[in-house]
Amino acid sequence: MAIQIVMDSTGDGRHFFNPDDARELEKAERRFYELTGTGLTAAVRTGPGQVSQMRSFDPNAKQPSSSLGWSAGDRRGPCWA
Repeated sequence: MAIQIVMDSTGDGRHFFNPDDARELEKAERRFYELTGTGLTAAVRTGPGQVSQMRSFDPNAKQPSSSLGWSAGDRRGPCWA
C-alpha cells in the first residue's frame, strides 16, 4: 500500500492507494497533478531530514509528500508542500 500525504495549516490528509491497482493508481496520479497544478510542491524523502522535489508522479517513490508552505523533510510519510 502506498500513501500520499497532503499537509496544510489544519494538519494532514492521507490518501492510501494500491500501486498495483490501475484505478487506484490513476486516481493517485490525477491527485498528484491536481495538487501540483494548484501550486503545491510535491517532495519525497531521500534520507533522514532530507527531501527532494518531485516534478512528476512516481508511484514507487518512497514517502512522497506535499505541504502548503511547510518543509516536509521532518514529517513522517509522503506529503505536499
